[in-house]
Amino acid sequence: MDKIKKYRKSIQSMLATACMIICSSASGQNIITVDNNPSAAADYSNLQEAINAAEPGDYIYVIPSNSSYGGITIAQEIHLRGMGHLPSGSNNVPSEIGAFNLQSGCQGSSISGMKINTISSSPWETNSDGVTISNCYISYMAVGGNSWTIEGNIINCAQNNVYGIQNNGYLNTTIHHNVIRFFSELSFAALNDFDDTSLEYNNIYILDTRRLASNTSNFQFNNSVILTLEEADNYITFSSSNLSFQNCLSYNYSGFSVSNLFGENNLIDTDPMFTNLQNDSPLFSYGNNYFPADGSPLLNAGSDDDNVGIFNDNYDFDQRGHAADLPYITDLNVLTPAVGQGETLEVNFSAFGN
Repeated sequence: MDKIKKYRKSIQSMLATACMIICSSASGQNIITVDNNPSAAADYSNLQEAINAAEPGDYIYVIPSNSSYGGITIAQEIHLRGMGHLPSGSNNVPSEIGAFNLQSGCQGSSISGMKINTISSSPWETNSDGVTISNCYISYMAVGGNSWTIEGNIINCAQNNVYGIQNNGYLNTTIHHNVIRFFSELSFAALNDFDDTSLEYNNIYILDTRRLASNTSNFQFNNSVILTLEEADNYITFSSSNLSFQNCLSYNYSGFSVSNLFGENNLIDTDPMFTNLQNDSPLFSYGNNYFPADGSPLLNAGSDDDNVGIFNDNYDFDQRGHAADLPYITDLNVLTPAVGQGETLEVNFSAFGN
């Protein structure tokens, strides 16, 4: 049985690499593979070494592993891809990194399909514009330039003294189709330091302690869901002004009111009626299904006549975080688990392309 497991793990790694390379063979950029699994045959086993060796614009594919790839720093345009933060076909093992630091020179970079502890920019004034963070699982993050796009992520901020997304006053940040859970006992919030140049729509906010925004002004929430858990009325903001809400829904799971959604066409104190919540809790879980159930008030209630929240035609939200530009393995069956040298190994596998 152990031998079969080893074969299966090795084959998963090889097939994942093959899917990645086939998908991007026409990109015109170099493709670098990284795999820190034992006896792997990728280009590199150390992710930072692969980044250091890359040319601007290269794609780096990070194979799922039970071992974290550690903290990394990028200072040029790099495109990192994992198979997902709970990928199908790899025993739910993600490509995981610790602290992800962006420095000056990484304009236009992207990262997708990975599990990340923190995203930051050091120093703060990196001015790394045009970065895209998509389909990742992140504990918390800080924006490091103008025109960032943050889409399709799970941002599960469950610790004190940090913001869920700290914008640092940068311009034209776009946040859409994310699940953003925030917990803090101090004066922090899910969003910090945003203004009217930024665009927000179709997110789900899950606020343990009601803290939605701080140091934010002239900012509009659109087609989003604001859920609170604390036994108290309304959400909380700090040093913020002129926040408005358009076609949003609010609800408190402890039976209190979240009535301070100032704007138009909002659904106040209304159960969103998700398809399934484990233990009747909206706190993020892969077992929860945030798709609107039949009869849900979220259905067709958006300003665009589409659904409020993360599931609609504007973005293909993937709760497992499969990268949108890569196929992923959904099933693997090793038909000949024991073969000799030079013999044929037969494998059936299925893959799905986004």
